[in-house]
Order: sequence, then structure tokens, then C-alpha cells
Amino acid sequence: MYDALIIGSGIGSLTTAGLLAQTAGLCVLVLEKHSIPGGLTHSFRAMGASWDVGLHYVGDMEPGSRPRQLLDYLTGEPCHGRACRRATTVSTCPATAST
Repeated sequence: MYDALIIGSGIGSLTTAGLLAQTAGLCVLVLEKHSIPGGLTHSFRAMGASWDVGLHYVGDMEPGSRPRQLLDYLTGEPCHGRACRRATTVSTCPATAST
């Protein structure tokens, strides 16, 4: 018997399932139609290229900040990362393949 049922295993669903299990002690069932859990947190292949569509950058992660406290809590240990002086987003798309 489950206390909670979550449909879909995207980042929000997995976060919710983890919080319900850790903080409320509930038995949670997560259902996913895709063969790989994680929603848009995994990569896929198309047109001969690999696409990583997951989370790439998280700001405001200095020790003591609210996002950092939440991530440390969800993972059960302090998270480690690399500090950046400024946020830069670079997107590269492959040229249309000629057939």
C-alpha cells in the first residue's frame, strides 16, 4: 500500500517524492511511462547528435543560501560545485544534415 502516487519522474516529481519520503515518512510510488526515469534531466539522441536537455546552471548556491540549503537537504550531503564569475549560456545546434 502506498501513501502517495506520483505520475511522471521529472525533476519536480522526483523532488516531491524525495521530500514526501524523507520529511513525512510516506511510502511513495513514482510511475514513469518512458524507459528512463528523469524526464528532461537526461539526454537523448537525434540526427546523429546527443542532446543533454537537463539542468545546466544553478545560481545563488553560496553556502547558506536557500537554494543551496534545499539541494544539500535533498541530496543528504553538502553539494560541491565550481564558482563562476558571471553566467554565460552557449547553445550550439548542429547544421541541418544533407541527405
